[in-house]
Amino acid sequence: MVKHPNILQLVNVFETQEYFIFLELASGQEVFDWILDQGYYSEKDTGDVIRQVLEAVAYLNSLCIVHRNLKLENFLYYNRLKNSKIVISDFHLAKLETSLIKEPCGTPEYLDPEVVALQRYGRPVECRAIGVILYILSGNSPFYNEMEEQDYENYDKNLFRKILHGDYKFDSQYRDDISLAAKDLVSRLMEVDQDQRVTAVDTISHEWISGNAASDKNIKGGVCAQIEKNFAKAKMEESYVGDHNDDEAPEGTRTDQDLISIYGQRADARSDYPCNVTCQHHSFRRAIPAQPLDV
Repeated sequence: MVKHPNILQLVNVFETQEYFIFLELASGQEVFDWILDQGYYSEKDTGDVIRQVLEAVAYLNSLCIVHRNLKLENFLYYNRLKNSKIVISDFHLAKLETSLIKEPCGTPEYLDPEVVALQRYGRPVECRAIGVILYILSGNSPFYNEMEEQDYENYDKNLFRKILHGDYKFDSQYRDDISLAAKDLVSRLMEVDQDQRVTAVDTISHEWISGNAASDKNIKGGVCAQIEKNFAKAKMEESYVGDHNDDEAPEGTRTDQDLISIYGQRADARSDYPCNVTCQHHSFRRAIPAQPLDV
Protein backbone atom coordinates (compact mmCIF):
# COMPACT_ATOMS: atom_id res chain seq x y z
CA MET A 1 0.00 0.00 0.00
CA VAL A 2 1.48 3.35 -1.07
CA LYS A 3 1.15 5.81 1.79
CA HIS A 4 3.22 8.97 2.03
CA PRO A 5 2.29 12.49 3.19
CA ASN A 6 3.42 13.98 -0.13
CA ILE A 7 1.52 11.58 -2.39
CA LEU A 8 -2.18 12.04 -3.16
CA GLN A 9 -3.77 9.02 -1.54
CA LEU A 10 -6.04 6.46 -3.14
CA VAL A 11 -9.16 5.97 -0.99
CA ASN A 12 -11.17 3.43 -2.93
CA VAL A 13 -11.66 1.78 -6.33
CA PHE A 14 -14.92 0.55 -7.83
CA GLU A 15 -15.09 -1.62 -10.91
CA THR A 16 -18.10 -1.84 -13.18
CA GLN A 17 -17.56 -1.76 -16.94
CA GLU A 18 -15.02 0.93 -16.15
CA TYR A 19 -12.96 1.92 -13.12
CA PHE A 20 -13.92 4.62 -10.64
CA ILE A 21 -11.08 5.88 -8.45
CA PHE A 22 -11.67 7.84 -5.25
CA LEU A 23 -8.73 10.06 -4.31
CA GLU A 24 -8.06 12.52 -1.57
CA LEU A 25 -9.21 16.02 -2.38
CA ALA A 26 -6.32 18.46 -2.77
CA SER A 27 -8.06 21.82 -2.48
CA GLY A 28 -5.00 24.01 -2.86
CA GLN A 29 -3.53 25.42 -6.06
CA GLU A 30 -1.11 23.88 -8.50
CA VAL A 31 2.41 24.99 -7.66
CA PHE A 32 2.43 26.66 -11.06
CA ASP A 33 -0.45 28.97 -10.07
CA TRP A 34 0.75 29.48 -6.51
CA ILE A 35 4.03 30.99 -7.70
CA LEU A 36 2.25 33.45 -9.96
CA ASP A 37 0.05 34.60 -7.06
CA GLN A 38 2.89 35.34 -4.64
CA GLY A 39 4.10 38.80 -3.74
CA TYR A 40 7.43 37.34 -2.65
CA TYR A 41 9.14 34.26 -4.05
CA SER A 42 12.68 33.02 -3.46
CA GLU A 43 14.92 29.99 -3.95
CA LYS A 44 14.01 28.91 -0.44
CA ASP A 45 10.37 28.59 -1.54
CA THR A 46 11.48 26.47 -4.48
CA GLY A 47 13.69 24.40 -2.18
CA ASP A 48 10.73 23.64 0.09
CA VAL A 49 8.73 22.35 -2.89
CA ILE A 50 11.59 20.29 -4.31
CA ARG A 51 12.47 18.76 -0.91
CA GLN A 52 8.93 17.42 -0.47
CA VAL A 53 8.90 16.06 -4.01
CA LEU A 54 12.27 14.37 -3.47
CA GLU A 55 11.08 12.73 -0.25
CA ALA A 56 8.03 11.33 -2.06
CA VAL A 57 10.12 10.14 -5.01
CA ALA A 58 12.69 8.51 -2.72
CA TYR A 59 9.82 6.66 -1.06
CA LEU A 60 8.36 5.54 -4.40
CA ASN A 61 11.77 4.45 -5.63
CA SER A 62 12.23 2.34 -2.50
CA LEU A 63 9.10 0.46 -3.62
CA CYS A 64 10.43 0.18 -7.20
CA ILE A 65 7.69 2.50 -8.46
CA VAL A 66 8.41 4.91 -11.32
CA HIS A 67 5.92 7.77 -11.73
CA ARG A 68 7.10 8.49 -15.30
CA ASN A 69 5.30 11.82 -15.62
CA LEU A 70 6.72 14.12 -12.97
CA LYS A 71 6.09 17.72 -14.01
CA LEU A 72 5.16 21.01 -12.44
CA GLU A 73 1.48 20.61 -13.29
CA ASN A 74 1.29 17.42 -11.21
CA PHE A 75 2.39 19.08 -7.96
CA LEU A 76 -0.48 20.41 -5.86
CA TYR A 77 -0.86 22.19 -2.57
CA TYR A 78 -2.92 19.96 -0.30
CA ASN A 79 -5.02 22.85 0.97
CA ARG A 80 -5.06 26.66 0.92
CA LEU A 81 -3.40 27.17 4.30
CA LYS A 82 -0.15 29.15 4.33
CA ASN A 83 2.07 26.19 5.24
CA SER A 84 0.27 23.55 3.19
CA LYS A 85 2.23 20.50 2.12
CA ILE A 86 2.85 19.51 -1.51
CA VAL A 87 1.33 16.33 -2.94
CA ILE A 88 2.21 14.49 -6.17
CA SER A 89 -0.76 13.55 -8.34
CA ASP A 90 -1.51 11.81 -11.65
CA PHE A 91 -0.21 8.25 -11.49
CA HIS A 92 -1.76 7.22 -14.83
CA LEU A 93 1.64 6.35 -16.28
CA ALA A 94 3.19 4.93 -13.10
CA LYS A 95 4.81 1.51 -13.35
CA LEU A 96 6.36 -1.08 -11.09
CA GLU A 97 10.00 -1.50 -12.10
CA THR A 98 10.26 -5.28 -11.96
CA SER A 99 12.82 -4.97 -14.76
CA LEU A 100 14.06 -2.11 -16.92
CA ILE A 101 11.17 -0.39 -18.70
CA LYS A 102 11.08 -0.15 -22.47
CA GLU A 103 7.96 1.76 -23.61
CA PRO A 104 8.50 5.53 -23.96
CA CYS A 105 5.96 7.88 -22.42
CA GLY A 106 5.76 11.18 -20.59
CA THR A 107 5.64 14.88 -21.38
CA PRO A 108 8.20 15.96 -24.01
CA GLU A 109 10.09 18.70 -22.14
CA TYR A 110 10.61 16.45 -19.12
CA LEU A 111 11.76 13.29 -20.94
CA ASP A 112 14.96 11.50 -20.03
CA PRO A 113 17.65 10.89 -22.71
CA GLU A 114 17.13 7.12 -22.36
CA VAL A 115 13.42 7.53 -23.09
CA VAL A 116 14.07 9.73 -26.12
CA ALA A 117 16.67 7.26 -27.42
CA LEU A 118 14.15 4.40 -27.03
CA GLN A 119 16.47 2.64 -24.60
CA ARG A 120 15.50 0.77 -21.46
CA TYR A 121 15.17 2.98 -18.41
CA GLY A 122 14.14 2.99 -14.76
CA ARG A 123 14.04 5.08 -11.60
CA PRO A 124 16.80 7.57 -12.61
CA VAL A 125 14.32 9.23 -14.99
CA GLU A 126 12.59 10.74 -11.96
CA CYS A 127 15.55 12.83 -10.86
CA ARG A 128 16.09 14.02 -14.42
CA ALA A 129 12.51 15.34 -14.45
CA ILE A 130 13.03 17.00 -11.07
CA GLY A 131 16.09 18.75 -12.52
CA VAL A 132 13.96 20.14 -15.35
CA ILE A 133 11.35 21.24 -12.81
CA LEU A 134 13.96 22.99 -10.68
CA TYR A 135 15.25 24.80 -13.75
CA ILE A 136 11.70 25.83 -14.68
CA LEU A 137 11.03 27.11 -11.16
CA SER A 138 13.73 29.70 -11.75
CA GLY A 139 11.80 31.00 -14.72
CA ASN A 140 12.42 29.20 -18.00
CA SER A 141 12.63 25.81 -19.69
CA PRO A 142 16.17 24.42 -20.05
CA PHE A 143 15.47 23.71 -23.72
CA TYR A 144 13.38 26.76 -24.60
CA ASN A 145 14.29 28.69 -27.72
CA GLU A 146 11.94 31.40 -28.89
CA MET A 147 12.98 31.05 -32.53
CA GLU A 148 12.65 27.25 -32.56
CA GLU A 149 9.24 27.48 -30.92
CA GLN A 150 7.88 29.01 -34.13
CA ASP A 151 9.14 26.01 -36.14
CA TYR A 152 6.20 23.77 -35.27
CA GLU A 153 7.12 21.05 -37.75
CA ASN A 154 10.57 20.46 -36.23
CA TYR A 155 9.93 21.53 -32.64
CA ASP A 156 9.93 18.07 -31.05
CA LYS A 157 12.85 16.94 -33.17
CA ASN A 158 14.95 19.93 -32.04
CA LEU A 159 13.83 19.41 -28.44
CA PHE A 160 14.79 15.73 -28.45
CA ARG A 161 18.21 16.46 -29.90
CA LYS A 162 18.88 18.88 -27.05
CA ILE A 163 17.72 16.34 -24.48
CA LEU A 164 19.97 13.63 -25.94
CA HIS A 165 23.04 15.86 -25.89
CA GLY A 166 22.32 17.72 -22.65
CA ASP A 167 22.24 20.94 -24.66
CA TYR A 168 21.12 23.57 -22.15
CA LYS A 169 22.77 26.47 -20.40
CA PHE A 170 22.17 29.00 -17.66
CA ASP A 171 21.44 32.19 -19.60
CA SER A 172 22.76 35.20 -17.74
CA GLN A 173 19.68 37.16 -18.81
CA TYR A 174 17.54 35.01 -16.53
CA ARG A 175 20.01 33.24 -14.22
CA ASP A 176 22.22 35.93 -12.69
CA ASP A 177 20.03 35.97 -9.57
CA ILE A 178 20.19 32.18 -9.15
CA SER A 179 22.73 30.81 -6.67
CA LEU A 180 25.69 28.66 -7.70
CA ALA A 181 24.41 25.90 -5.43
CA ALA A 182 21.08 25.79 -7.29
CA LYS A 183 22.89 25.60 -10.64
CA ASP A 184 25.12 22.83 -9.32
CA LEU A 185 22.11 20.80 -8.22
CA VAL A 186 20.37 21.26 -11.57
CA SER A 187 23.50 20.02 -13.34
CA ARG A 188 23.68 16.92 -11.14
CA LEU A 189 20.00 16.12 -11.64
CA MET A 190 20.11 16.68 -15.41
CA GLU A 191 23.23 14.60 -15.98
CA VAL A 192 22.76 12.83 -19.34
CA ASP A 193 24.38 9.58 -18.14
CA GLN A 194 21.85 7.96 -15.82
CA ASP A 195 24.60 5.99 -14.07
CA GLN A 196 26.26 9.27 -13.05
CA ARG A 197 23.04 11.07 -12.16
CA VAL A 198 22.40 11.90 -8.51
CA THR A 199 19.66 9.91 -6.73
CA ALA A 200 16.68 11.31 -4.84
CA VAL A 201 18.17 10.26 -1.50
CA ASP A 202 21.51 11.90 -2.28
CA THR A 203 19.81 15.05 -3.54
CA ILE A 204 18.00 15.54 -0.25
CA SER A 205 21.39 15.92 1.45
CA HIS A 206 22.64 18.48 -1.10
CA GLU A 207 23.53 21.83 0.48
CA TRP A 208 20.86 23.65 -1.54
CA ILE A 209 18.14 21.38 -0.06
CA SER A 210 19.31 20.62 3.47
CA GLY A 211 21.77 23.43 4.08
CA ASN A 212 21.64 27.20 3.85
CA ALA A 213 22.80 27.57 0.26
CA ALA A 214 19.40 28.52 -1.18
CA SER A 215 19.05 32.27 -1.56
CA ASP A 216 16.22 34.16 0.13
CA LYS A 217 16.39 36.98 -2.43
CA ASN A 218 13.05 37.87 -3.98
CA ILE A 219 13.21 36.63 -7.60
CA LYS A 220 9.46 36.83 -8.17
CA GLY A 221 9.57 39.54 -10.83
CA GLY A 222 11.87 37.82 -13.30
CA VAL A 223 10.68 34.28 -12.59
CA CYS A 224 6.97 34.98 -12.87
CA ALA A 225 7.38 37.06 -16.00
CA GLN A 226 9.15 34.15 -17.71
CA ILE A 227 6.70 31.55 -16.40
CA GLU A 228 3.73 33.55 -17.63
CA LYS A 229 5.39 34.04 -21.01
CA ASN A 230 6.66 30.54 -21.63
CA PHE A 231 4.57 28.11 -19.58
CA ALA A 232 0.98 29.27 -19.47
CA LYS A 233 0.31 27.17 -22.57
CA ALA A 234 1.79 24.11 -20.87
CA LYS A 235 -1.52 23.53 -19.09
CA MET A 236 -3.03 22.72 -22.47
CA GLU A 237 -0.44 20.13 -23.39
CA GLU A 238 -1.05 16.42 -22.94
CA SER A 239 1.36 13.59 -22.24
CA TYR A 240 2.10 10.88 -24.79
CA VAL A 241 -0.92 8.69 -24.01
CA GLY A 242 -3.80 7.06 -25.85
CA ASP A 243 -7.00 5.20 -25.02
CA HIS A 244 -6.81 1.47 -24.46
CA ASN A 245 -8.25 -1.44 -22.55
CA ASP A 246 -6.28 -4.05 -20.67
CA ASP A 247 -6.87 -6.81 -23.25
CA GLU A 248 -5.24 -4.69 -25.97
CA ALA A 249 -2.29 -3.52 -23.92
CA PRO A 250 1.06 -4.60 -25.42
CA GLU A 251 3.48 -6.62 -23.32
CA GLY A 252 5.09 -4.51 -20.60
CA THR A 253 2.45 -1.77 -20.67
CA ARG A 254 0.79 -0.66 -17.46
CA THR A 255 -2.83 -1.79 -17.20
CA ASP A 256 -5.71 -0.79 -14.96
CA GLN A 257 -4.90 -3.63 -12.57
CA ASP A 258 -1.27 -2.48 -12.44
CA LEU A 259 -2.39 0.93 -11.23
CA ILE A 260 -4.47 -0.63 -8.47
CA SER A 261 -1.47 -2.76 -7.49
CA ILE A 262 0.70 0.34 -7.29
CA TYR A 263 -1.71 2.23 -5.07
CA GLY A 264 -2.67 -0.77 -2.92
CA GLN A 265 -5.52 -3.16 -2.38
CA ARG A 266 -8.96 -1.82 -3.20
CA ALA A 267 -10.92 -0.83 -0.13
CA ASP A 268 -14.16 -2.43 0.97
CA ALA A 269 -17.10 -0.76 -0.79
CA ARG A 270 -18.76 -0.16 2.58
CA SER A 271 -15.80 1.66 4.07
CA ASP A 272 -16.40 5.06 5.58
CA TYR A 273 -14.83 7.82 3.48
CA PRO A 274 -13.02 10.77 5.01
CA CYS A 275 -14.68 14.09 4.24
CA ASN A 276 -11.85 15.24 1.95
CA VAL A 277 -12.42 12.78 -0.87
CA THR A 278 -12.96 13.39 -4.56
CA CYS A 279 -14.07 10.89 -7.20
CA GLN A 280 -12.37 10.63 -10.56
CA HIS A 281 -13.77 8.52 -13.38
CA HIS A 282 -11.02 7.25 -15.64
CA SER A 283 -10.79 5.38 -18.88
CA PHE A 284 -7.14 4.44 -18.41
CA ARG A 285 -4.61 5.10 -21.12
CA ARG A 286 -1.37 3.51 -22.24
CA ALA A 287 1.83 5.04 -23.52
CA ILE A 288 2.14 5.58 -27.24
CA PRO A 289 5.66 4.70 -28.43
CA ALA A 290 7.64 7.72 -29.61
CA GLN A 291 8.95 7.70 -33.16
CA PRO A 292 12.69 7.06 -33.69
CA LEU A 293 14.57 10.32 -34.07
CA ASP A 294 16.82 11.33 -36.90
CA VAL A 295 19.60 12.79 -34.73
